[in-house]
Amino acid sequence: MKQTHFYCLLPALTMLLWGFPAGAAEQAPAPPAPVIGQQGIVLGQPEMQRPAAAPLPPAAALPATPAAPAAPPAQAATPAVQAEAKKQPDVQTLFQESLRQMMPLDDSQIQEYRKHSDQRERALLPVSPALASRTVRVSLEPGTAPIKVFTTANIATSLLIHDSTGQPWPITSVTNGGPHFFQVLRPELPDGNLLNIMPTQSYGTTTIVVTLDKQDIPLVIRLESDSVRGPERRADALVLFQIAQHGPRAKPPVIQDIKETVNSAMLAFLDHVPPTGAVRVRMEPRLDKVQVWKLGEAHYIRTNHSMMWPAWSAVVHGAGSMKCYEVPVTSRVMLSIDGKIQTLVLKDAASGEVKP
Repeated sequence: MKQTHFYCLLPALTMLLWGFPAGAAEQAPAPPAPVIGQQGIVLGQPEMQRPAAAPLPPAAALPATPAAPAAPPAQAATPAVQAEAKKQPDVQTLFQESLRQMMPLDDSQIQEYRKHSDQRERALLPVSPALASRTVRVSLEPGTAPIKVFTTANIATSLLIHDSTGQPWPITSVTNGGPHFFQVLRPELPDGNLLNIMPTQSYGTTTIVVTLDKQDIPLVIRLESDSVRGPERRADALVLFQIAQHGPRAKPPVIQDIKETVNSAMLAFLDHVPPTGAVRVRMEPRLDKVQVWKLGEAHYIRTNHSMMWPAWSAVVHGAGSMKCYEVPVTSRVMLSIDGKIQTLVLKDAASGEVKP
């Protein structure tokens, strides 16, 4: 029975064996998946007769699995790379360079620059004018030339008008002949004897006509202005016009028939600008509003107090009750101060008492 089955299976096996190469030639079978710890199964052997799986080799005997390639180590910077890095300035270097270009000067150079700049500005500024203050004796008689008053830019000139006794003479009207060259202001004051003059253009010339209270003949004043760029500038800061007459506010003199002789020397003493040759005389005690000079063979006493002794030979009145007395050379002077008699002892330069 067994032989019969064998002979029946033999042709089938033969066909399978002969057909296998052809199929293999047409399509190669996929390789079997590797099985760790098992060997290939022999065809025709029953499952129970398969050889036992070979023992796993130790870990050291297994072939090392190739590891993934590691990152290449960092290479040291070459000289070319270092030179290139040096060529690229950092932010701080750029900032310092910008400061150097915008402000290339150091502290000392900046101070020197400011010094020269200040000198240049001073040189460009107008020259400071020489200011004067004077008293002018005026006679309102026909035929006299107008008094000149000098003005300059940026300087206001004040004109005061008094009578021969030193009292204010009120102004009733002012006519400006050159309003485009000079500005004439008349402040609202109780006495009404003040005018302020300011030039508006360089090298201007005009006249102003001033009418006085209870006086028919007006006072004519000539105004002149120089240039602000002139090398030598001069101007009158204050001009006191003393009219050689008694005004409406004149006070009656204490002693009648006072001789009033006005000359340039007495006007200079009255303006506190003594003429050439005058010598200051010391006095005891010293008083603030009393000054004494010696000129020639006379003493000139400038004070706002009334003189009691000696008798004076001439007197001139100024603003603010200021007077200048001309007396012979003396060693003592008596003044009335607030109703009291004050005696002053005059001494010469050698500190000795003046001998008349």
